Amino acid sequence: MKDVIIVDNSPNAYFFHPENAVPILSWYDDPDDRCLFELIPLLEALSHVDDVRSCIPKFVKRDVALVDFPKAAWVLNDTLRRQLADKQAKEEQQNPTAQGADPSKQAALSPTQNEN
Repeated sequence: MKDVIIVDNSPNAYFFHPENAVPILSWYDDPDDRCLFELIPLLEALSHVDDVRSCIPKFVKRDVALVDFPKAAWVLNDTLRRQLADKQAKEEQQNPTAQGADPSKQAALSPTQNEN
């Protein structure tokens, strides 16, 4: 469920998984409706989050079933920034010599780079 996003106009559709729900307005026979297109940037950003359930409840107003887009932008930027920092910290823990590697040792390992 960490990657599942439910886009629906009816709260009954996501009653059991509100943390996965992004509400949308009903569009009954409106050829000019653009609501789903307006959600594309939000959905694209959510596709990069490790667990959508940790983000969606922070920017969806359940009482009125609407997305607070400015808050969503802030929440997603913050979440993605933290994920990147965590990923970098894990990589540094797994490979501590990559950050503090001696340049002279790197050159000794690849002498062909200095020939040009």
